[in-house]
This record gives sequence, C-alpha cells and structure tokens, in this order.
Amino acid sequence: MGNWLEKLKEMGAGPEMLKWFAACPTLQEAWDACKRGDWMLWCIGQGDAGEAGSPEHRKLVLLACACERLALLYVQPGDESLLKDIELTEAWAREEVSLDQVRDAFWTAWDTWAAGAVSWPASWVARAAALTAWNARAASRAARAARVSWASGYTAGASAFAVGDATLRASADIVRRYYPVAPSLKGG
Repeated sequence: MGNWLEKLKEMGAGPEMLKWFAACPTLQEAWDACKRGDWMLWCIGQGDAGEAGSPEHRKLVLLACACERLALLYVQPGDESLLKDIELTEAWAREEVSLDQVRDAFWTAWDTWAAGAVSWPASWVARAAALTAWNARAASRAARAARVSWASGYTAGASAFAVGDATLRASADIVRRYYPVAPSLKGG
C-alpha cells in the first residue's frame, strides 16, 4: 500500500473508500477520477482545512455550501429557509456576518426540523453548513453536505439511487473546481 493510502487508512478512511482509492496509482489520479464528493471533502477536511476562521477554513466552508446548494433542487416550492441558511454561512465565509449569527441559524434549523416543519435532509444541509463554519476540522460536516444532498435526492422519489449518484458526482466536480490539486494528507 502506498504512503498516501497508509495515511488515508490512519486517518480513518472507510473500507469502500480505501478500496476505490487503492485502484489508482497516485492520490492525484484518484482525485481526478473520483466520483464521490463526500470522500473528497473528507480528505480536504483531514489535510487542508486550516484553523478555525483561517482563509483555508473559509474556502472549505464555501465549498461545502456549493455542494449543499445541490439539495435546493429537492426543497418544497416556496421554502426559502435552506437557501437563506446557506447564504448566511457563505456570508460568514466572506467575513460579512458573525459566527454567532451562523450558530443561531443552526439552532433555528434544528428547532424547525424538531417541530416537523421541514424534512430531515433540508435541516441537515443547513446544520452541516453551520457546523462546517464552527469547526476548522470539519471533514465530517463538509462531507455530510455532499451526502445530505444525495439524501435529498433520494427522498425526492423516482430513480433515487441514480439521483443520489448524480449528486455525488456533481459534488465531486464542485470539489475539483475549488481544489484541482489533491490535498495534503496530514492525519494519522
């Protein structure tokens, strides 16, 4: 197993991810071919997320928000709450609002979901955005953005797995626009 594969294993990459990445000769080749945005976001969060509030961290937050926007296709017509939460988190990443405002949005999304006013995928997308802003080591939160977008497509109905796979591929393409070069793997 190559050094970069060992690092992925030490960092806690799952067996499916390790098996897929092992089929590629280099991390960059795996990065270029990957069709799972959640895996890619996880790798970035493990290596290049930066400290809380740093430019690197804010870039990751913007990337997570771009992936979360994929879930907007599955929001009920007229429901602007998810879009507003994503936009608020993007504003934090551009240093236009405070982290307290993002935290308030997180708890509002939680309360709205708990009251049954929105489906769990929409509320999880909003919460993933807020949690990504909260925590520089937001690998799981950022990756959740891609998976939740997938879940939103899944709950939308027909061809659920095809929609989900298409969403993960779309999120992978978004990740590569922000990070064309594979991240450093610092974990372990």
